Amino acid sequence: MKTNFYTIAFVDDRLEELVLFEFFLRDFPEFKVIWKENDALVALERIQAEPVDVLIIDMQMPKLNG
Repeated sequence: MKTNFYTIAFVDDRLEELVLFEFFLRDFPEFKVIWKENDALVALERIQAEPVDVLIIDMQMPKLNG
């Protein structure tokens, strides 16, 4: 089934960044935020269980980066 939007997930250890991105995307119905995560290790597990079209990540996070 084809959808009319791209699914997005965010991974960032700073809550204010996650909130800002999601707020900005509210004006774009072609993007749907599926999940947000502030722990990179949890995000690794989550991306396998809940794949998305676009993954936006913070490159420097505690425990895991890059």
